[in-house]
Amino acid sequence: MNKADNTPANTPVLKTKNLGISFGGLKAVDSFNMEIGKSELVGLIGPNGAGKTTVFNLLTGVYQPTEGSFYLNGEKLNGKKTHQVVATGISRTFQNIRLFKKMTVIDNVKVAIICPILLFPLFSDFPNTGRRRLKLRRKQWNFWKSFIWPTRRTLLRKTFPTGSSE
Repeated sequence: MNKADNTPANTPVLKTKNLGISFGGLKAVDSFNMEIGKSELVGLIGPNGAGKTTVFNLLTGVYQPTEGSFYLNGEKLNGKKTHQVVATGISRTFQNIRLFKKMTVIDNVKVAIICPILLFPLFSDFPNTGRRRLKLRRKQWNFWKSFIWPTRRTLLRKTFPTGSSE
């Protein structure tokens, strides 16, 4: 049993079971299955039009699945609205990255981490949400610190070639 959230230790953090969505007669995602465990870092790859973005839209509540289900720490999230899914800790970024060129790499990461802490209470009526979000953001910060090369942390973002800044 996981003491932090009372879920069995072998419960996947994120799980999909036969997840799918159809738009009219077109099946955009069909029987998508995955299990992501604690501390796993995974990627979703495929050619253009394969349904990658649609899967992310399903997992964040932008789209509602027409079949299957998905779970976070064992809790079924089907039917929840986007803001309710975000409150559980699932969120996403978009491909059109807008970085602050006159800020250091580390400061850009800090902005990405702190903004949801400041904005989320405006959209939430859940008790203790602020403390939970702050704890989550601290974990995210520790995670991201390990990916930023120490020699680049204090460099301005504008000094990087385009490929390095994304």
